[in-house]
Amino acid sequence: MASSEADGAQVAVQAQDAGVDEELLPFELSLYFPPRPLLPAGHVAAGLPETPAPLKVAVTPQETLNDLRITITDSPEGYWLGAFCFRKKAVKAPSSTTTNGASTPAQLGDVVGEWVELKEVFEGVPRDQRELYIAHVAFNEAEARAHVQRLRELLSGGQSDPSTIGIDGGLSVHDAIKNPELWEAEREAGKKVAPKSKETKPDPSTQEKTPFSDWAGVQEATKMVNLVPPQARSERSFPQCLRHLSVAAWNPPPHHLRIQQGHLLYLHVVTLEGDTLFVTASSQGFYINRSTAARFDPSPRPGNESFASCSLFDVLCGVSPLFLANFAKLFQDPASQRDYFAVVPVSNCLPAHPWLARDHAHSADSLRNQAAYLLTGATSADALDGTRDWNDEIQSTRELPRSTLAERLMRDRVLNRVYAEFSLAAARAVPRVAAGEVQAMNPMDAPEAQMFIVNNLFISKGVDGVDIYPHMGGDEAAHVAVSKDVQGIRILNNLDVEGLCLLGTVVIDWKGQRWVAQTVVPGLFRRRDDEEEVEEEGKENKDTEDTEKEGEEKKVDGAEKKVDAKDDTQVIYGGVEGPEIIHDDTSFHNLFGRVARTLHLALHNVKDAKGDEHSLWLSVDSKGLRGADGRKYALDLARLHPVDIEWLENDMEGAVISGDSAELISSSEPKETYPHRMTLLRQELLEIHWDHEFRAWAREELASRQQGKKEGDKEEEEAPKLDASKFSLSFNPDAFVEFKAEDKPAVLVDDESDPSVAAVRKASKFIRETSIPRLVTDVATGLHTTQDGASLTRQLHARGISIRYLGHVARLCHPSQRGKLNQELLEKAGPGVEGFLKPFLTIVHHEMVVRAAKRILRSLVKNVEQTQVAACISHFLNCLLGSSVEPMPSADYAPSPFAGADEVAPAWTKLTPEALNKDIESQIRRRYRYQLPRLYLETELRKPQLQRDVCQRCGIQLKLREYSFERVALANGHASEDSQEEKPVEGAAASAGGSNTASSKKKRKGKGSGVASAEGRQRTTSFEPSDVLNLLPVIKDSTPKSTLAEEAFEAGRISMGRGDRALGVELMTEGVGFHEQVYGVVHPEVARCYAVFATILHHYASVIAVETAEKQRQAVAEGGKAEDVQLPEISEQVSVANALRYQRQAVTVSERSLGLDHPETLAQWVNLAVLERLEGNVDASLRCQQRVLDLWSIIYGADHPECVNALNNIALTLQNARRFDSSLKVYQAAHELALKLFGPDSINTAHLAHELSQALTLCGDLKKALSVEKEANRVFEARLGKDDNQTKESEALLSNLAASAVRVAKMEEAQKQREARGGGFGLGQLQSARGAAGTSAQRIAGATSARTGAAAAAATASASIATPRPDMSDRSVDELVKFIQGGSGAGPGAGAASSANQSSSSSSSGNKKKAKTGMKLKKRH
Repeated sequence: MASSEADGAQVAVQAQDAGVDEELLPFELSLYFPPRPLLPAGHVAAGLPETPAPLKVAVTPQETLNDLRITITDSPEGYWLGAFCFRKKAVKAPSSTTTNGASTPAQLGDVVGEWVELKEVFEGVPRDQRELYIAHVAFNEAEARAHVQRLRELLSGGQSDPSTIGIDGGLSVHDAIKNPELWEAEREAGKKVAPKSKETKPDPSTQEKTPFSDWAGVQEATKMVNLVPPQARSERSFPQCLRHLSVAAWNPPPHHLRIQQGHLLYLHVVTLEGDTLFVTASSQGFYINRSTAARFDPSPRPGNESFASCSLFDVLCGVSPLFLANFAKLFQDPASQRDYFAVVPVSNCLPAHPWLARDHAHSADSLRNQAAYLLTGATSADALDGTRDWNDEIQSTRELPRSTLAERLMRDRVLNRVYAEFSLAAARAVPRVAAGEVQAMNPMDAPEAQMFIVNNLFISKGVDGVDIYPHMGGDEAAHVAVSKDVQGIRILNNLDVEGLCLLGTVVIDWKGQRWVAQTVVPGLFRRRDDEEEVEEEGKENKDTEDTEKEGEEKKVDGAEKKVDAKDDTQVIYGGVEGPEIIHDDTSFHNLFGRVARTLHLALHNVKDAKGDEHSLWLSVDSKGLRGADGRKYALDLARLHPVDIEWLENDMEGAVISGDSAELISSSEPKETYPHRMTLLRQELLEIHWDHEFRAWAREELASRQQGKKEGDKEEEEAPKLDASKFSLSFNPDAFVEFKAEDKPAVLVDDESDPSVAAVRKASKFIRETSIPRLVTDVATGLHTTQDGASLTRQLHARGISIRYLGHVARLCHPSQRGKLNQELLEKAGPGVEGFLKPFLTIVHHEMVVRAAKRILRSLVKNVEQTQVAACISHFLNCLLGSSVEPMPSADYAPSPFAGADEVAPAWTKLTPEALNKDIESQIRRRYRYQLPRLYLETELRKPQLQRDVCQRCGIQLKLREYSFERVALANGHASEDSQEEKPVEGAAASAGGSNTASSKKKRKGKGSGVASAEGRQRTTSFEPSDVLNLLPVIKDSTPKSTLAEEAFEAGRISMGRGDRALGVELMTEGVGFHEQVYGVVHPEVARCYAVFATILHHYASVIAVETAEKQRQAVAEGGKAEDVQLPEISEQVSVANALRYQRQAVTVSERSLGLDHPETLAQWVNLAVLERLEGNVDASLRCQQRVLDLWSIIYGADHPECVNALNNIALTLQNARRFDSSLKVYQAAHELALKLFGPDSINTAHLAHELSQALTLCGDLKKALSVEKEANRVFEARLGKDDNQTKESEALLSNLAASAVRVAKMEEAQKQREARGGGFGLGQLQSARGAAGTSAQRIAGATSARTGAAAAAATASASIATPRPDMSDRSVDELVKFIQGGSGAGPGAGAASSANQSSSSSSSGNKKKAKTGMKLKKRH
């Protein structure tokens, strides 16, 4: 636990100056620990953490001692504590401490309450005298069990836990990439590296090669297995501390020993020395007893042999020296010391699980299946504690006070923790329900309609089990509705309307089925009984309407209605089964009105079955329910937004879009209609359309005011102000909605004379007419980039475009549809738009295939027995991806021994690649109204990326190995495949310098050999059932974001933008702290916060450094001293070192919470590479950039437009490090890729050609540099004009290059003539002249760079070269080029030059021009 370095007196002075109450500021608290007499004198030297005397802890006055307790027990200083309390110092006791800083009993005063805030504990105590003492107290059974569980967690921290929901959860490879030599040394040694190994230099013989030192010059596709680097593929070995630890068979203690001696439980321990021990846990602590496996004697051993202590850790350290030695090594783990964020537990979110997982060895752990006892203490079913009331926890947390900052912080922190635990509980419960382990509440109903209660979770299937959506698509509509319901709950959760309660809801896709887990509404099932009674009474009493009026007594003009006491749980607002019965309630009407106004929804009237009109804010399907607890719940929020009427009218059936011509063609199958009518507009679209209309209205208002001015009025007026309240635009959520009726669906609201109804149609048209063209235009001009299907989905949603429009998006990417895009922007972009559109179209096609394949796999696997899931998945993947290896794969199906004689083989066993391709094409035609291009699935499919996406979407974890999808050669009737060679993951070759080089050096297997599987037999297919390791639940939750953390961070950014750096940094630092407290340190939101903060810190640290240097330069110029310049007052946070630290944390946290290959993780790696480069950490930057290339190859392939920027950054880093040859190879690869993507006339290619020319000049190839720069200059002049700075820079470089090349050519010609006259002697002179020229040019270039102070150095010709002839110097550039390329004696450039480009980071979109200084060639006379 790091102690605070803040000066208390300085903080107090600053608080007084700022007018802030000193008592509200953080302060330092001194903590004194009890002694640990059992530890040997050298325990600190052995590696155990030292407990300072006292320990300084930074706390806030709003914290309670319970918060402090959690902090201490999770710290290296207090992990060993068992049951303890906090005491104040005795008033009149002398101050004395023991040798190890622990307090004596005479010092201790009164016990302080656990839930008292620290500001009350230290009221009136000076800030520098605030201290507390930690004292042992008597254990109870729960505390003893928690203490044992804490020991187990520390001892098994490095082992894989089969009780988790996935394999390798929260894995990070950041440190393995940053320090590959240390990980490789640890892997080879089979044990941990020494604690100080990070400070020692590795053996040069085993040291990793410099990244890109052996670059082959071609960017090849990285193998998918490189998702986990070779050095991180084997499981890290941690020292074993005990041979055995478990709850002893003598448990529970006899009754008389419980009340006489306070025995709580017994433990069975076997030490590494081989001693078998039995430990008694009593109310006074732990000690070694006399029991054996056959004899029960829980009394202490005689004398010091009992090792009695209040800490089980100290007992084991005292009795077993080997335990002490190995346990100390756990605290000295070098990987966790280098990267703490890689090992800290994930608390407030579910960890990310890689789709390629390591196959861990299974280890024995006796306490693993006893963990339930340690956590609950139950030894029988009747002793189990009641399950958590999730609904009450969530609602009670939402009702916590939030008037002060501390209250809001506490509320957000607890709320996020509860939601995270709720989601994890649902993820664990659904597989149990799906496996049939839980009895249904209504077992007599159809399986689709059955409901379950598990751990106070209400679980049901996401299908139309009760015929709610038969008119909208049945199960397909229900599948969408539950997802929309979660989205609606998430939106309302973020709105956080006080008084409105929302159920905790999670949607989980598991084994092909969609499940919904919700918290239980109090009195929900009693409401069902009451409704049935009301219906029966209604049949007997024809005067039901009068009875309802008497019971409820509606009042007019907003007065509340009376509610019958027995109907305390009922729908009191909204429709019941559509508009048949509609209820009104004033309180709900007001709450929903606040929601609707925020979401731009209109107050509208809906008629019920009796013809009565009811005013509603939300859709008639959205209900307001009063629970038995008196709270108001909003239910059924699936139709929170209006329907997409244009899709319903134009795209439900009929023609589809041709992928070859982008024209509409008739569907080949007449029944290929869109599967459901649950097509809704997104909230993002309503926001964007509302903003678009508001801007249009504002422009019209301003224009009308300008026209209304008098012509003769010349008086200046203030800028006109608009009254935004006059603008009105809202959307009717029930417009064009089809409701279930007896004969056919009926539309109740379709009058487009109503502005709110017309707005719905206009918003629906806005998608096709504005949103999609704007998106495709941004892609074509390079303003927008997409990495994979998941990022495409997020970006479409951010623009309000639903996934069903993928076909329309693909159509606009076709060359024939260019006229529908923004021509002005396309004209500015110039040639090369296809370089951006083709990869984007590839991703769109790919995403349609992924989603179609996912649905087919779900339909196949949902009814498969658990033992056949792996076989089903592997056969599906073989048909989808491995048809080139095995055209007709056979299913590995073993019928159940319990199957009947008439049972037929399941459908998945009959699947073939041809049938699967037809199903995929049919699904795409149905769902996206799009026909894939001809032979797309056979020739253009990116199979490795399809494997990745299908696994991620379906929750499949495959074994970490390379999978081959192509048949390389045939030998003796077997497929011989290089890339499918099976090797242990820990034995793979490691190379941080480029995966393409390592892969090119692998040997092919000999003829006649197939592919060896793990069992040593030949593989005949790409996948086998043994490759499928696990199936994960795919979760969609409704967890809200913390507005407090975002507001604090955003306030800091605004202050920084206004120039108030000190305040901005302080607010942003506070915002970072809020993020960490609310979400925990491992969370996607925290990773994003770290990244933004790192970028801002680095930017302002650089700005301040430049400003300071300028002031010092001016002071020196004026005759003063640089040391006399007053440095600006800045926060300690504003430093390059802190920026780099935060960005490194962002990479680790993103890997653990989002995934190793998530697009955001890729972006974090890019930012880290830039920061490392700007700080001069060349090798670290190159390793990061190698990881960027690997991730791009895994996510998309090696030919994404962003790979051009990645290669460009690598070349720039190598060039700055003066590794010119390697830099040239990378520049050439970047230029070749740019030519392939954008063509020779693109401005993007021209920029690469300009930089390549400089790299060629550095390597002395003036002839080629001149030719390349000539092409760049041609494009610059055509696209930017002759007056543009870039064009002028290129012309200057071209002219100087031409002049220098002419001089070199003339020198070589003269040397050839002398050689002809003097024999072979001239050759040596020519080589000497070339070497001299190169040395001189580099020396002159360095001097020029030093004189100008620019990052790019000037390259000049050697002074020893003769002055060219006048007739040559007068020629034009083209004539000089022709002379160099075709004249006699002109060879490869023998002159020399030197160049270095200014460091610059690539933009996120990869299209902004890179800042650089021009390279100039000056004549030397």
